Amino acid sequence: MTRPIAPSLAASGGGGWFSADGRAIAGLSMGGGQARSIGLARPDLFRWIGSFSGSMPGLRAPVSLDAAETMLGDVLADPQETNANLSLWWMAVGDQETAMLAQHQALDTVLTNHRIRHTFVVLPGGHTWHVWRRNLRDFAPLLFRK
Repeated sequence: MTRPIAPSLAASGGGGWFSADGRAIAGLSMGGGQARSIGLARPDLFRWIGSFSGSMPGLRAPVSLDAAETMLGDVLADPQETNANLSLWWMAVGDQETAMLAQHQALDTVLTNHRIRHTFVVLPGGHTWHVWRRNLRDFAPLLFRK
């Protein structure tokens, strides 16, 4: 998708959003996990990442910090580069999403220990639209601000 569409958008004067600084990727549930994975793998395309109750197939119960570090791999290799490449890394989960909450808490701890900038939010509720709607409400106004 980036090869056939991106050049035509650039040629048509796609504006600032055509650069990575003008692009965000976000999703909920499995899509939140995919948004995180794609966004972290493609800093040339995305500077703003939002994961709302994002799945983490690599982190199964019981969640360990070692498993979280393994899952993040390259992101932890050079924290300064990771911070330079990301304008916002938002991850949020509902307080009733027991397994996912533990995964996100482990991820938050690992990112904090490696001094990688991120925003971690726990909202009241479960794996529902009620939580995701609040995520979007809080995440969207932060986009594309320096």
